[in-house]
Amino acid sequence: MTNITATLIKNGLLDENHYYGAYSRYWWRLSSINKKKNYYCESGSFSSIKPDLTSAISTVYKRIFNNQTCYSGFSVLEWTNESIIQQLLLNVQFISISFSLGEYKIFIFGIGPSSNFEWNYAGSGYKSSLLRTTNGKRVLYVSKIENNFCALEIYKDFNLKDRVEGSSPNEVWQRLKIYKYTGMQLYGLENLEVQSFIRQYHIPSCLPNNWSDYALMKFFFDHHLKRRTLADINWHTLFLNWHKNQNNIIELYSSLESLYSLDYQFSDRKIGAWRAMLRACGCHNITP
Repeated sequence: MTNITATLIKNGLLDENHYYGAYSRYWWRLSSINKKKNYYCESGSFSSIKPDLTSAISTVYKRIFNNQTCYSGFSVLEWTNESIIQQLLLNVQFISISFSLGEYKIFIFGIGPSSNFEWNYAGSGYKSSLLRTTNGKRVLYVSKIENNFCALEIYKDFNLKDRVEGSSPNEVWQRLKIYKYTGMQLYGLENLEVQSFIRQYHIPSCLPNNWSDYALMKFFFDHHLKRRTLADINWHTLFLNWHKNQNNIIELYSSLESLYSLDYQFSDRKIGAWRAMLRACGCHNITP
């Protein structure tokens, strides 16, 4: 096949509410869900929408050159190119996983580590869900760990109907009087693959009270930002000024613009690096 080189123009953004929200199990492609998607290919005035990537590209090629040559969609887009893969994964916090627990499919859509061995070292940011039929209706149960306490949210017809909080996964699930499995099992925390992911995500982090510690903050800067931004920006002032401000919410883009020159271009990759650093430094609900 003719050598083809692909250039990644834009890797797009993941909507956190859709991909990491309560109903995200319907957005991620799982083996148990037959979720259809379409691929769009365009070249000049020629275009095609097909259910698979190879068909979309080959159809446009056929219309342009009037031959039957078939190109692999993965090869044309160079989805085997390590550099492109790394750019595509830049803003991906976590690739969701699922496993079966008896009659339930436990869906893990958030990973957060901690030092709590009683929770198998899961921590704030950990999220899982399962579907259960009650009185003939499908009910979605979302298990969360938030700031060292556990929560269980109950959704019906895409609306939050109830929320239970407790000191442990077992406590919140016991309140629903479901005794076949423990809360730890229903959270997904007894699964060996989930435990392995938690260990992988156990990277250094800090809280706003540590932001004045320049040596510590520089560690996060070097790890997340140094290779993807200007070396001479006064990045530490963003954290110092924010911590002094009584308002705990900031607008990300305007805050970053104050650090850079007016003609500086913010790429998705650079914004993704900032988002990664902010998460490591204890920030939450970071939206574009």
